[in-house]
Order: sequence, then C-alpha cells, then structure tokens
Amino acid sequence: MSYGLEVVNKNGILQFSTETQALYSKILSGSVSVGARANLASETKVTVNQSTAINNIISGLSGDDLIIAFRPTTNRTLYGRLESNTAGIFSFYNLSFSSATIQYCIFVKSPEYSAPTGEYGLNVFDTDGTTLKYSSVYPPASVETVLTVNLATASSVSYDFDTTAGLGKPWALITSGQGVTYGNQFNFEPDQSGSGIGEWQVNGLSWGTSTFTSQPIEFFDNNITQSSFYDKVGATYTSAKVVLLRGYDYT
Repeated sequence: MSYGLEVVNKNGILQFSTETQALYSKILSGSVSVGARANLASETKVTVNQSTAINNIISGLSGDDLIIAFRPTTNRTLYGRLESNTAGIFSFYNLSFSSATIQYCIFVKSPEYSAPTGEYGLNVFDTDGTTLKYSSVYPPASVETVLTVNLATASSVSYDFDTTAGLGKPWALITSGQGVTYGNQFNFEPDQSGSGIGEWQVNGLSWGTSTFTSQPIEFFDNNITQSSFYDKVGATYTSAKVVLLRGYDYT
C-alpha cells in the first residue's frame, strides 16, 4: 500500500497521482486565424511564436518542456506542427475550404513552476519538499482519450465526445502523426514535360458537432515535378497517436 493522493474522473480514470510523474500545467493560451485552403494542391498555414511570452513567465525552457493543444472554434479540419525546439514556436495548417479561428493552449511540466504564494488551493510536492508536482492554481492537462491512427492504409478513426459538459470541443495535442501522408496512398503519373499529376492523402484532424475524426484528406496537383511530389509523400512510420484533452476550460 502506498501513501499519497490520487484523483480520478467520473469514469474512474486516473487523472493525477503523487506516485506518478508530475503533470503538465497550463502556462498560457491564445487564438489565431488562418485562411481557407485555396485549392486541392495545398493547405494554408499560420505560425505562432510565443517564446517571448513563455520566457516572461518561466525562463530557460526548451521545446521538450512543453506540449501544445489546439482546437477550432467551428467545425474544421486542421493539423498542427512544432517548428523548432525553441519553446513556443508552432504552426497550424488548415485543410478546410473555409477560414478558421484556432484556440491553442500551452502546457509546461509542473516542476518548472514555482509553488504559488498567497493563493488558496492545493499544492503537492515531491519527496524533496520543494519540487512542485501539482497545484490547483494551474489547470493540468487532462487526457480524455488516445486514438491510434493506422498510416499504412487510408482510414478514419473517430471519437464521439460529450456535448452536455459545457467544455466545448476537445483539444488535440500536436504530435508527429499530424499532417503526414498515408504511406501507400499516393500516386504520380508523369507527362512529357518533366512534370505530371500527383495525388496523395494527408492525415487531418476534424472537429464536428459531436464527433472528432482523424481522417485522410485528398491532395491533387496536375502540374508537379516528380522530385517535388516525393518531397510531399510517405510516412516513415505506420501508426500515430492522437491525444485529446478535456476536463477544463483552458481559454
């Protein structure tokens, strides 16, 4: 028998335990707009740089200390990508033919925080008595589910989320499986000019009214070189994880 603290949600899923690794806690949040996808050959992109804001809160962080979650305010298909190991630089890609407003939330490892003073709530420390493992002042990253996407074949993975909880759409973590091309879902047909017709499938994350889906989105370019085409296609792995956060209103 171990002594300590455990917190479970209404489904009995463990949310926090003093016996496990420290949580990630919210450091800041924001929103950004990205334009509509113009054609079948490409997506649109917006890059966010929150490194200055993050360093004003906690200095000396690297990208490995953070995780980034995001969601659209309306039903859209997106994916996210970390742009460098500098803390707070990431991009969102819009696969929809309508513009999108994207909310994002950045979490940092809880031991990077200093224990709050002059606040009411609960602080949990490691055995050294000073390293913060949890504080009720900082909203933790609460995982609702983890989906596995098979990138070896174009297919969809979906999750029905509760719309009565008042928390809005689930948040997706930026992971390496977003925006990659399904491994065997591409084709190039050359013409006589050195270019050709290219078709491929990109993994996109879609938020519906009550269902979240990770699904292939078609890309098509009828004037692409062979080298440019192969720069765009093929994943070096056959599966990816999609992590959905919920339980808090992080905005």
